[in-house]
Amino acid sequence: MKPVRASGRGFSSRFLPPLLLRAVLLCAFLCPALPGGAQSLFTAPPEGSWIRGPAVLRISPGEDDEESLPFMLIRTETASGKRAMLMGGAGLDLWGEPDEITHVRVEAYIEDKEGNRTSLGQTHFTLDPSTVYVSAVSGTGNGDGSRQRPLSTLDAALALAESLGSNVIYLSGDVRLKDNVVLGGDLRLRGSYDTAWEKTAPLTIAFEEGASIRVRGGALTLEGVNLERRGVSGPVFHIETGGELKLREVSLVHNGMFALLDEGAVLAVEDSSVFSFSAAPRREALVKSVNSRISIRGSAFSLEGNYGLMLEMSGGTLGITDSSFSASCLRTGTVLSLSGVRSVFQGAAFFVEAGDFASILEGKNSPFVIQNSTFRAGARDAVLVSLENEAQAASDDTPVFLDSAFTVASSFVAKAIEVRGFFPSVSGCSFIYAGNGRNSEIFSPVAEPHLKPRLPQPGFIGGNRFTAFHYIMGREYPLDSLPAFNRIYAPQGRDNAAGGPPD
Repeated sequence: MKPVRASGRGFSSRFLPPLLLRAVLLCAFLCPALPGGAQSLFTAPPEGSWIRGPAVLRISPGEDDEESLPFMLIRTETASGKRAMLMGGAGLDLWGEPDEITHVRVEAYIEDKEGNRTSLGQTHFTLDPSTVYVSAVSGTGNGDGSRQRPLSTLDAALALAESLGSNVIYLSGDVRLKDNVVLGGDLRLRGSYDTAWEKTAPLTIAFEEGASIRVRGGALTLEGVNLERRGVSGPVFHIETGGELKLREVSLVHNGMFALLDEGAVLAVEDSSVFSFSAAPRREALVKSVNSRISIRGSAFSLEGNYGLMLEMSGGTLGITDSSFSASCLRTGTVLSLSGVRSVFQGAAFFVEAGDFASILEGKNSPFVIQNSTFRAGARDAVLVSLENEAQAASDDTPVFLDSAFTVASSFVAKAIEVRGFFPSVSGCSFIYAGNGRNSEIFSPVAEPHLKPRLPQPGFIGGNRFTAFHYIMGREYPLDSLPAFNRIYAPQGRDNAAGGPPD
């Protein structure tokens, strides 16, 4: 455990278990008496105060106590629940842990030669060395960012946190971000506090026109806030190489791009929601990344506009768990465009409605596992999954679909899975056509230049349900020829069936 840093006068202080307290009392005799008046005095931070530190603790023995032993007993408990005990002599400067709020209780004593102990008093206070406070209600332009004198603007708080090396900002009341901010260290922004710094409903951080946050090499965490940005100049967040952005219980409403990730960046979204509107005259990504890591859990992404693309990745890894993605676009809408990305989807739901064309996943050389997930797309032309694989699949790189549901609702072209190159493994899934077109296909092999299209490996497609589609493999197998398809491509005892829910 990281200790509360302390410096004593004539005494080296540290955290000690209770059994060692007596031994420490002997050491305290080395502490020289401080000049004092007729009575012993104990000075400490005011009762109930919050201070950055150090907490200056002093015992000044009186004239009658100059030969007595002054000592202090200090108990600490951090916000995360870590407890410890500390002994001090006549003087002690106490610092809190650099990344936590620490509650402190101090008892001061004088002990004479006979062992009689006299209490000089006790107090409790809080060491808060790493927090900068911002209040839209009680903050001032000349505040120092402490709990007692909060700042009034988020821009000032970010600048102060950067200069002090502080890693926590508490927010009270709705605030605005006016400028483009560059952050280089680890920092957490925590919202949902009232003027007494008690938890309340989430507050709002409003980004003014052109305002954004750039994370450069550090880690930025936002917790319990609503974000709004109506300007469309560039991404809300730009995560540079080595930077991390973590969203927890955050609601974001904005126009344009949400996040741009450079190589080596990290994005983690948990229990949050992101809504974007795009009026761009061409397809632009809500999130765009290069060789980065993205993790999304328990969250919801939604998009509206003319041309929609939610996530575009080149290289890196993607994990989606218990999350939903929905797009409603006038012209075209796509959820995922992946190239060279390793992905795992568990309990994910994808929905796209568009006027002209809709797709869920466009993948190139991207191995993935999709399990217990839902795909649904509706448009004039709809392709749920389009895969392009240049090399023959290795056993651990074969895309895998497990226990998932695929529904296509279109009036013209309808394809569940379109494949260029090797086929995925598909097991326990349902495929439903809910449109009125005359040519709907479940698996659609696409020919490479000057080559015939590749076909699935025998035994890789089994235990699935096919409902209302016209063809299983291009025009090779009409749905009523399913037994012939099973003899070649289904594993033994795992035939595919027509109609009804999946096994």
